[in-house]
Amino acid sequence: MIEKKIKIILEEIFHHKSKNFNLDLINSNIIDSFGLVSLIIELEKVFKIKINRSQLNTNDFRTINNLKKFIKKKLNKKIS
Repeated sequence: MIEKKIKIILEEIFHHKSKNFNLDLINSNIIDSFGLVSLIIELEKVFKIKINRSQLNTNDFRTINNLKKFIKKKLNKKIS
């Protein structure tokens, strides 16, 4: 479910469809600095989480798999 929502967000914001969950979205120029801000806002809205900008690590946003792990951690913290 998390993976599917991430893919939908990437398609809506960046018009990107990929089956490669390890593709580097930043180095592939799919996500730039402005896109990262849009992505964070959408992730917060869709998953009802808060992403603290001061603790941002771009590696968390580099691949779909990294995003999935990051969102799972955020959701687990929210539940705890």
